[in-house]
Amino acid sequence: LLKSYENVSDEAERVRKVLEAARQERQELAAKVRSHEAVRHEAERQAEDAQKEVESVKDKMRKFAKTKQQKILELEEENERLREEQEKSVTKRDNVALKAEAERLQDEAGALKAELEAVKAERDSLEQQIEDLKEQLTHTVERNQEMSETPLNHAAVIEEVVTVR
Repeated sequence: LLKSYENVSDEAERVRKVLEAARQERQELAAKVRSHEAVRHEAERQAEDAQKEVESVKDKMRKFAKTKQQKILELEEENERLREEQEKSVTKRDNVALKAEAERLQDEAGALKAELEAVKAERDSLEQQIEDLKEQLTHTVERNQEMSETPLNHAAVIEEVVTVR
């Protein structure tokens, strides 16, 4: 009877130790989950901040492109006006000066068009970067969720095994 009592006592102590280890592991895993959750929230906040910044930059780019297009239209109108004046001009010297001014305006309009194209390309690049950041965030969140779910299932299995014994 004493031997049985010692065996039961030893077995109860072993079960208590296993339960304590499982409880401690579960607490550690819960702390890890909270840590991953905090990291995920921070990543989401950073993504939102980045999205806001990108939207701000896109808005500025749109306004910039609009003003440049307006400037191009004004220059083209001025160029047309100068061409009309040139056609009416009688002297060759006046024609030469008007041609130079028209060429200058055409060059300036061409430069502004090139600048507008560069701005559009930069906007497209920023939009691509936004998409890439969104994909990275989604991948990070999914990975954190997978990491968070796997250890908890392991702890549940250990706890269930201990409970069955």
